[in-house]
Amino acid sequence: MSTTDQTCYPDVQRLKPVRLPTVRLGLLILLLGLLGADMGNSLYRAKPLFSSFFTLVTRSYANSIGLIETRKGHLSNHPELVQTVTDGLKPFDILLIAAPFKATAMTTPGHYTHVAIWLGDGTDWHQRQWDENPRYKKLLNAVRDGRSVVQSDRFGVRMGSLDELLNADEIIIFRSDNLQKTDFYFDRIVENMGKAYDYNLDGLNQQQLICTELVSSIFPDLPVDMTRWLGRSFIVPDQIKQGLEQASNWHSWFYADAQTEESARLDE
Repeated sequence: MSTTDQTCYPDVQRLKPVRLPTVRLGLLILLLGLLGADMGNSLYRAKPLFSSFFTLVTRSYANSIGLIETRKGHLSNHPELVQTVTDGLKPFDILLIAAPFKATAMTTPGHYTHVAIWLGDGTDWHQRQWDENPRYKKLLNAVRDGRSVVQSDRFGVRMGSLDELLNADEIIIFRSDNLQKTDFYFDRIVENMGKAYDYNLDGLNQQQLICTELVSSIFPDLPVDMTRWLGRSFIVPDQIKQGLEQASNWHSWFYADAQTEESARLDE
């Protein structure tokens, strides 16, 4: 402001710039206010604490690094192992993989990082007459399109390809000794298809599922423990493996670790 302006408007003072500490304090107060409101909303809705904030952080993290891989999985360098898996799979086999080279693996506790279910190919469906059930038409279309793996990832519950799943270093596959409730399993898959990924890790919300919760919901008889953390209840892939090993009607039929070049058909 010029001297003339100050003379004409003696009551007007020069505005002082906002100091950085004041800005920081304001942001801190705003953040604390948002967290307080989030905590109150979580308690009111009987959800884990800070559900909105936690979901925002985990979703942003997953979507920003979800495609980051430091390399390709070692299984891709062993086509004979991939062929053994492809030839030996049967419908409703459960596959657990370890892919430590993926950025998302850093936030997955335990050794195994993902779990999915194989639904068979077109021949399997025709032999079992599953292709005659109109309720499973969308699943059948995916199978015929080469997407026979049902899984939940950051895109939600969906059908994917086996090649996509086998981008890993290690795999172990389990098979049921007595599959008598295939109608029930299919119905559970149909009901869960398209559900969103559970970024809040809220095991009580069945409308959003992580990969392990999907498997547990399809096979509810599996004796699976849950991890509890910050008021949240969720299942990690290692706990699915432990449950399958404890179950009397499941056995592992194939294992491969491409890093150590160790592999075996465990049912021979």
